[in-house]
Formats: sequence, structure tokens, C-alpha cells
Amino acid sequence: MPDLFLSDDVRLDPIVTREPDALALIEALHKKLANLGISVTLETDFAALLDYNQKHEDRGWYPLTPMFDPRVSDVSPDRAFWLCLRDREGTFVGAQCAKLYDWQDTNFKIEAESLRFVYADPQASAFPEEMITCTAPSAERVSGLVCYSGNAWFHPQVRGTGLAKLVPLLSRTFGFHFWDTDITCALAVPALVEKGVVANYGYSRVEPIIDWRNCFFGDVQLYLLAKPRQELERDMAKSLEVLS
Repeated sequence: MPDLFLSDDVRLDPIVTREPDALALIEALHKKLANLGISVTLETDFAALLDYNQKHEDRGWYPLTPMFDPRVSDVSPDRAFWLCLRDREGTFVGAQCAKLYDWQDTNFKIEAESLRFVYADPQASAFPEEMITCTAPSAERVSGLVCYSGNAWFHPQVRGTGLAKLVPLLSRTFGFHFWDTDITCALAVPALVEKGVVANYGYSRVEPIIDWRNCFFGDVQLYLLAKPRQELERDMAKSLEVLS
């Protein structure tokens, strides 16, 4: 693991993946981001992320989703991390999170509709009458060792610089490197799909719809984004070739 990414308090032991391009791509992405004036550290302190989130809500950052909220979800260092982005002056300018779900005997549809995807203890933490209905065609095929990559936010001053493409790729690659994942998934609001923003994220499967009612954000409909392992491996190889 490249030490340049790790904060002093982060100690993660990656599983050895079968894909040799993962570490090389992480290094190449680090160089590309550095050329854009962005430094990245891999963090596991989600209380700090929550604090950053609350301080930047006036900059268009939605409230931290419960999946990454340490008050209601399991974001222990062995199963979750977030990428902290800073500019040349050391100012915080963005974040991207990732979390491991072991769904070898279940799938996204079951875990989302039970709210176990969202909360460590749905009965204790869910809002009154909160529910998820999942009709996305691939939802039942999102299973195995799953990396959920989400809660991306970039400060307005660094938007339009390519981070929306580079940082999600870095998050997926880290997840694959650490956890040897079978598939990576994410969620996106329809507006980002319609504006073409989600196309930059690099997911091959973009499917409606996740209907989430009475949640922390009221009522919201979402698209399910998914990238199986074989597609991620091809993407890593292609991206490494381009960045090299």
C-alpha cells in the first residue's frame, strides 16, 4: 500500500488481489491528482468526516448518508474508509467514501429493503415508517463481497477538473485492493443521471429505481449503479494504460 495515501492513524492490511494493475493504478491516479493540485489521504475517522460534512452543507453537500454516519452505522476500520481531498494550501475540498458488505448469502435487494444496508440496527435507528422498495433489475445480482462507494462531494472551486471521474475510480480500486470485491455499487439521484454527471463515474449499469421513503432526506428516488469484478478489472487495465 503506498504510504503517501495513509494518515498516521490508519493501518489497513489489504487482501492480495488477483489483479496486479490495482496498485499501479492507485499510484497513477495519485500522480494525476497531484498534477491537478489535489492531495489525497485515506481516512477511517468517520466522526471527522461527519464534522466536515456539517461544516460544508452550505456548499451543496447533502447530509451524510446513514451508511457512513458513525452514529447509526458500522464504519469500523476493517470495513470502511473515506478519501480526504485537499488543495495545494491544505484546505479540505472533497471526499469519497467506501464500505464493505459481506452479502455472500444475500443481495442488495434483500439488504436494502430490510434497511440493514443503511443501519447497523434498523429497529433502533430507522425513522418512523422508513422503507425502501427496490425494483432495479440488477439488485438481486449485487451480492458476494460488495463495495458500496458513495457520498462523494467536491467543493465548487474544484468542480469541472475531472475529479468526478478520477476519485470514484480511485475509491473502487482501493475497495478492490483491500477487500477483493466481487462487485462495486453506488446510488445516484435521477438529476445527476439526466445531467450526465453519473456517466463520469464510470459505472456500466445505471438502473432505476430505488424508492426510499421517510428517510433522513424525506422521500427520494435513486438509481442503482453497479460494476461487476470483471468489468472493474478491464476498467483498471484500460485506465492504467491511459494514465501511463
